[in-house]
Amino acid sequence: VIPSVKIADIQILKEKHVKLIFEHPDLGPAGPRIEAPIWNAEGTVFGDQLKSLRGQTVDVLGALEKNEWNGRVKIQLKVEDVRESV
Repeated sequence: VIPSVKIADIQILKEKHVKLIFEHPDLGPAGPRIEAPIWNAEGTVFGDQLKSLRGQTVDVLGALEKNEWNGRVKIQLKVEDVRESV
């Protein structure tokens, strides 16, 4: 569980995937950011709920994973669930 991260941006990829970009709620874009693509979530209940949380601070359940694509390697977050922080 990653507590209290801000959904800084949400992008739709190829009209079917939702990519969340998380950042530290206090540091904003000056702090660390991590991307979290969620495959085939666009147009689903989960995807719609995620899009409604843009700019909110949330708790995230997931795991870090290595993404290798086009000769580049980066760490991303594989999201299992998201809830608004209390």
